[in-house]
Amino acid sequence: MKNSLLVILLTLLSVNLSNAQIYSYSLPFIKNNSIKEYKAAGPNWAIIKDKRGIMYFANDEGVLEYDGVNWKLIKLKALTRSLAVDSSGIIYVGGDNEFGYIQPDTKGSLYYTSLSDSLEENLKNFAEINSVFALDNEIIFCSKKKIFKYKNKKISVIELTKGGFVSFYVNNILYYGDYYYGLYKIENNKPVICKGGGFYSKSDIYGIIPYSENKLLITTSNNTAFIYDTESGISVNIESENVNELESYLKNARLYVNGVKKINTGYIINTLSGGVFYVNNKFDIIGHYNKNNGMQDETVISSYFENTGFIEPVWFGLYNGIARIELNTPIRKISDNMGLSNEVNDIIRFDNELYFASISGVYKLQYNQSIQDYRFNIIDKTNQQQCWSFFKTDKNLIATSFGLYDIKKNKLVSKADNHTYKLINYHNSVFAGKVEGLLEYDYDGKTFRYKNKIKAINTEISDLNTDSYGNLWVKSQKKDLIRLTIKQNDTIVKYMGEKDGLPKTENFKFFKYSGKLYFSTDNKLLVYNNEKKQLVEEKELKNNFHNALINIKDFAVDNTGTFYISKHVNNFDEIIKAVKQGDGNFYIDSTTFKRLPQLKTKFIFPDKNGLVWISTSEGLFVYDSKSEVYPKSSYKTLIRKVVNNDSVIYGGSYFVNGKVYLKQPETYKPSFEYENNSVTFYFASAFYTEEKETEYYTYLEGFDKNWSKATKNTFKEYTNLGEGDYTFKVKAKNIYGTESEIAEYAFTVNAPWYRTAGAYFGYILLFIVFVWLIVKFNTRRLQKDKERLEGIVKERTAEVVKQKEEIEEKNQHITSSIEYASRIQRALLPPEELIQKHLPNHFILYKPRDIVSGDFYWLKQIEDSIVFATADCTGHGVPGAFMSMLGISFLNEIVNKKHINKPSDILNELREKVKLSLRQTGKDNESKDGMDIAVCVIDNKNLTL
Repeated sequence: MKNSLLVILLTLLSVNLSNAQIYSYSLPFIKNNSIKEYKAAGPNWAIIKDKRGIMYFANDEGVLEYDGVNWKLIKLKALTRSLAVDSSGIIYVGGDNEFGYIQPDTKGSLYYTSLSDSLEENLKNFAEINSVFALDNEIIFCSKKKIFKYKNKKISVIELTKGGFVSFYVNNILYYGDYYYGLYKIENNKPVICKGGGFYSKSDIYGIIPYSENKLLITTSNNTAFIYDTESGISVNIESENVNELESYLKNARLYVNGVKKINTGYIINTLSGGVFYVNNKFDIIGHYNKNNGMQDETVISSYFENTGFIEPVWFGLYNGIARIELNTPIRKISDNMGLSNEVNDIIRFDNELYFASISGVYKLQYNQSIQDYRFNIIDKTNQQQCWSFFKTDKNLIATSFGLYDIKKNKLVSKADNHTYKLINYHNSVFAGKVEGLLEYDYDGKTFRYKNKIKAINTEISDLNTDSYGNLWVKSQKKDLIRLTIKQNDTIVKYMGEKDGLPKTENFKFFKYSGKLYFSTDNKLLVYNNEKKQLVEEKELKNNFHNALINIKDFAVDNTGTFYISKHVNNFDEIIKAVKQGDGNFYIDSTTFKRLPQLKTKFIFPDKNGLVWISTSEGLFVYDSKSEVYPKSSYKTLIRKVVNNDSVIYGGSYFVNGKVYLKQPETYKPSFEYENNSVTFYFASAFYTEEKETEYYTYLEGFDKNWSKATKNTFKEYTNLGEGDYTFKVKAKNIYGTESEIAEYAFTVNAPWYRTAGAYFGYILLFIVFVWLIVKFNTRRLQKDKERLEGIVKERTAEVVKQKEEIEEKNQHITSSIEYASRIQRALLPPEELIQKHLPNHFILYKPRDIVSGDFYWLKQIEDSIVFATADCTGHGVPGAFMSMLGISFLNEIVNKKHINKPSDILNELREKVKLSLRQTGKDNESKDGMDIAVCVIDNKNLTL
């Protein structure tokens, strides 16, 4: 009985071929990150992930950070060996005589702070920190010589025994191995040898992991492994068959420290020269991954897996680079070293064996006893033969090539000069689609005899199928669709076109489902109407299933009724699943096969054991339909950097009061000056499967109206933003169509100084001052105008006063003259005594409007007669006065001198004198001056009037 690691692994990792065949001859997706890619040293000694999903690697040159888009190196002054992250998000680092932590600065950029620098000089030579453990309330840094506990910003020291090696924190107990004395644990801050721990003396303990309740699996530097009972202190090894072979292999591979780790579906085993072993929870060996099947380096020194979902890859730190393996993906690729080369054209199960037709021959999947593994073995006499398809009869399997090859009899049964692409039974014959057209054969189960060539078909044939109406349908390489009908001795060949219901199309595919033939074109799903002899649109299938069958490349259905459909999408092919539900509807699964790379599908073959084989331009893939489907696990999109006018204002982490926050705290909300109103956001998603295919959507609340279209760009720039509050939002969508959580970043663009509250207050103040100045200016102007006007008024007033005085003086002269004239005028009027004498009962109403009057009265006595008159002369005032004086003068002359006392004669004489004195001749432009006058004569003698 051998005390070796192989003894245990043989029992724990025994191969169950019936349950794990797919893992034996296929490979998971492996992604390598080279030194050139991440631009740091080769060795990566430890791996962790923080609570945001960002990956960190303990590299010889420092701590590598990877967010799914960019690699960043945080340099340390010593070689980095170990990492841990606590619940607050702070990363703790152990290195060569160095330990400390990484945390964000005020802008969110990470920087390293040394704790070991604060140690006393006699404590600083402690060798490398090989392990770091972040507990709830303290951090433990472990070296071979000392253990440092960091709690409440204080460091305490535990001295280890002289043969100390690597420490392990298992089931809330801190263990370490001592080369001289065996297994120790830390109790009450002191090393205490475990019960039965001396069993492990004279070797270094490489690993301790939980095995079962109260039991640990311990591996050592002597390539030995034991089950240790923590209660009894007894360590035992496990017997197993085939120990020698496995032990020899693993001794060459050599386990490394912490080389065995638990993952959610089993265990991973890292080796120094043999790559990675993967075992399931029953300890069946599932896979072995090294340079032969995709890993860039076989020296594996660290690993990391988070038990969050099946789509999480396992990370491996290599001595030269980093690798990721998707161990639990249900889709895997057939390894190139499994014996199958070149493209596969057809797959079939015959006599419980799987056969593969490829362009280099026919292969059969067989279990190889010598290597105890599966391999693809080529069939004799088909080597280097281009095989296109299989033709299955009750007893025989025929492969098409340059001839027809009977697989079971292992011989050529028909020789030909050209390719045979397809065989089909039709009308008691076998029809062959060949380069030269469609040929008919007789087949008796042993030999093929040439019978006939269909003369109307002279093009290369790519596919054949039959319908329920007795028609043979033919597809040519030129994309002709031909219907062949044989009735008795009559052969009808019909090339289908638009008038027959076949639309113009770049691609079409016919396939049979439930005994009915369907025709899939670029935009329609058709069936053949035998009565109309035309292709018509299919109307019986459920809508979503009908639509799924449009524009297909290939179609297959497994024994559970699940459909596998290859469709043309954006110059490549995508595969979807259609699963029939209890209500007859179909669930369309477009997620499962998103993991496949961009490719062209050639053929889909669902096998009876639940495996689905997919031949593509990128190789042969196999899908395990019985495995668990991909869960839609959540992941985060992170805003990694914010740049404002070439200045980094946010470096990717929110750190407040000693804690890393996932969402933006208020203290991290910046305000930008208006002249710095251009902002660029850089972002990434913490999803690490085909991350370069991840698409992003952005939205700036306060600026954008809707989310942007999907883009693979990982930055977004905004320029010339107006003042206001903004929130930038970004989300990702991975290759499975799952959207991430939304990341947000709020900020404010300040108004320009001329639009701030202070500015507006200033504007109001300036306006008030302006108005005051205007009022003041206008007041002064008005005052000056007033003074000027007052001067003018004063001057004018003086002038007016002077003129007034002159006028008054003149008026006084004129008035005096007029008054004097008035006295003269009054003097010319008859005196009151005279009138009283002759007319004692009289009254006189004489009220001149002006000083002098244009009215007058007149009285004269001539002998026994009294002549009196009243007159109203033209005009008033002085003009009237002059006329009155003329009238009085003329009356005195007429009556006194001429002694005319007859009124009519007096008036006529007066008229003539006035006309003569005023030179009035009767012309239009002459003056019309005169008077209205009444003349009366009283004859006292005759007592007449």
